[in-house]
Amino acid sequence: MNNPFLLGPINSDNSVMLVSIQNKTPYILNLSKNLQYYWEDDINSLKNPVVFNISQNQSINNAFNFLDATNGGYLSFDPLDNVTVINSQTSTNILFTQPLYNPWDPPTLFLASVIYTLSNVTVQTLKIQNIPANNIIILPSLWYYGCSVDGNFNIINNAKASAINFFCSISFKSYCPSVLKPAWTTQKDCIDGMVYNYCTVEKNWNYCGTDNCNGPCLQSGTFCNFNSDNTFTCISTNKYAAGPFWKTPWFLGTVIGLAGIIFFLIILLIIIKEIIYKHSKNE
Repeated sequence: MNNPFLLGPINSDNSVMLVSIQNKTPYILNLSKNLQYYWEDDINSLKNPVVFNISQNQSINNAFNFLDATNGGYLSFDPLDNVTVINSQTSTNILFTQPLYNPWDPPTLFLASVIYTLSNVTVQTLKIQNIPANNIIILPSLWYYGCSVDGNFNIINNAKASAINFFCSISFKSYCPSVLKPAWTTQKDCIDGMVYNYCTVEKNWNYCGTDNCNGPCLQSGTFCNFNSDNTFTCISTNKYAAGPFWKTPWFLGTVIGLAGIIFFLIILLIIIKEIIYKHSKNE
């Protein structure tokens, strides 16, 4: 990815917008009065950008339902042609696919700044204003930027501000504030401050740490960790969750077991001493 404006995972907790870059011009998905979605290139004309909430269909790969939280209804397609993107009161499975990057493990659903193609379940590419929906970017409302290791951070937590910063990062206008770049979707990534690359699909699927990329781990029970030497490696989730060794269950269990043994030996010694004492007294 060349010079991304935003990096990181997007999950179902994020409210998102759908944006696109066409001929170096930024666009955002908007809804017309006839309930067809279209590309809007004037961000200032939008009072409230169309914001979606995401849910995933667990039974179909890459299938999602996008609830239009601004207007009501769902992102769908016209039943007359099965490809024209419309707003419908019925939820519809829409496939979001991208061929370049290795998908992250749950709960991550999408990757910021990555280009997706929208299609129906028969894998026909959908169309927005008769334009193939094969250049779609998932834009979250929440961004982190300007973070420091002592825990201080700045955020964009507003759909309009997020959309404006996206537009301004592509094409600077007179209304643009200072472009917040780079930015991340999580506070941890922002504090780490690493402008990383996602792991690519090429050849045998690259995983965490390949050419220092950030992505899924091949071995189950591990996750991709950013280290102090600016590298990404897979570490055990159990090890990470356990914290210091003296707080781990095995250590605490060992201490309790040893304490029990010592207590038993002390009691045993007292009993033996008492028996010896009584025996010597009887003599």
